[in-house]
Amino acid sequence: MANKNTPEGIIADATNIIELMNANADFKMKDVTAASMKTDVTSATTVIQQINSLDLQLTPLRNNRDELLTKLSENCARARA
Repeated sequence: MANKNTPEGIIADATNIIELMNANADFKMKDVTAASMKTDVTSATTVIQQINSLDLQLTPLRNNRDELLTKLSENCARARA
């Protein structure tokens, strides 16, 4: 089960509440409906997918950065020796 403090955990928690709201007409929240929560879940899921896609695009750049910084660090250590 996803940690409730992660984006995935919050989405899962919201989805469970939406199911509860749909199954129990007596469960009401003053300014929130199952439909409005569903819209927010859909929007948040789209944003999370966009972020994940951009993370994948950044991976090669991060790897290159790490290799260059390792090389620079080693050269700095050699220069100080």
